[in-house]
Parts: sequence; structure tokens; C-alpha cells
Amino acid sequence: MLNLLSLLNFMFGGNKKKEKQNTNSSFSTPAPNNRNTSGSTSNMNRIGKGTTIEGDIDAEGSIRIEGRIKGNLNCKARVIIGETGVIEGTVTCQEMEVMGKFNGTLDVKDTLILRSTAKVEGTTTYNKLMVDSGAVLSGTAIHRATTQKMNVSNKTKVVEPKAKAV
Repeated sequence: MLNLLSLLNFMFGGNKKKEKQNTNSSFSTPAPNNRNTSGSTSNMNRIGKGTTIEGDIDAEGSIRIEGRIKGNLNCKARVIIGETGVIEGTVTCQEMEVMGKFNGTLDVKDTLILRSTAKVEGTTTYNKLMVDSGAVLSGTAIHRATTQKMNVSNKTKVVEPKAKAV
């Protein structure tokens, strides 16, 4: 009975001896990072491939979507839609990088980056816009600084200009 009692004390903290802290642990807490609007992974929320969320999401830190969201996303930092990611609804964020699909209303306070695999449909408001060759943008694009609207033809695909023969 004494051995069982000793084992229980050891397992549940009855033994008051200090445990040596393992500094080589792979489960250590990362150092604080104040750059939550960048691509930093320490403050990155993730919605994985195969996950579907319906409803409203509020995020203080950056978020990466590899799954599907149907609803509203309000993010005070950066939103990344990965190649398998899909958002249908309204997104308001500081920065956004799209490699997957978006359909709805998009309000990006600063920089919107459309990678070559991006497919964006709907109303898009941005301050700065970067578009890779192959990205698809369809709907209305509004430049925040000038509030100038640009109607983007249905399924407009950005392609690199062909070189002229000399």
C-alpha cells in the first residue's frame, strides 16, 4: 500500500521536490512576437484543409485558411488564403494574400496580393495591389486612396505581356 501511495503522490504532485526544468524540450513556449501583421507563425491562427466553418469570425492575429469559410471574417492583421482555401462572404482585414478562392466582398486596408493560383470574384477594396501572372480577378475593384472604381470583366486573367519581335 505504501508503494501505491508513493506512486500517486509522485503522479499528482504530492511529492514537493522541485523538478529540474528541461531546457532542451521541443515543447518550449515561443518568445513573444509583436509582429502579428506579418507572416509570422507565432500568432498565426489556422483553419486546416478539410475544415468548414459557417458563421462570423473575429481574429486579433493573422489567420491562414486552407479549409473553407462561409460567413464574415474580421481580422485586425493578415489573412492568407492557401491554395486549398476558399472563403465565401465578407472579409475585412489589414493585409491579404490569396492563393486560393474568394467570392464576396473584400475590404483590405493596406496590401492585397493575388498569387498566380488566386481566383477572386466580387467587390474588392484595397490600398495597394500586387497581382501575379495567372491570377483571376472578377467583379469591381476599388482603390482606397482614390476611391476610383474599376469594373473588372468577368473572369479577367492577368497574363504577362508577350515580347515583341525585333
